[in-house]
Amino acid sequence: MNIALIDDMPQALTHTQELIRQFASSCNMDFSITCYSSSEELLADFTPHKYSILFIDSNFAHVFCLCTLKIQYLAVIQLSKFRCYAA
Repeated sequence: MNIALIDDMPQALTHTQELIRQFASSCNMDFSITCYSSSEELLADFTPHKYSILFIDSNFAHVFCLCTLKIQYLAVIQLSKFRCYAA
């Protein structure tokens, strides 16, 4: 499964990537994780069906809209350290 992470904070990318790897290991799953530090970087590399899951920093919510214009089926998980964004 291919996963994309987008966050402008390198430590957040590293932390999220490690959490995903721990989860994958505990479930005997194999994930390919690609990290991006800007929306421009992700969108330049984005193609339909390239990623199954997109983890985005809440500052990059606009990326969700742009990516869904390119692909119908994409799971997007918005990350935030603020509880007010929790669903």
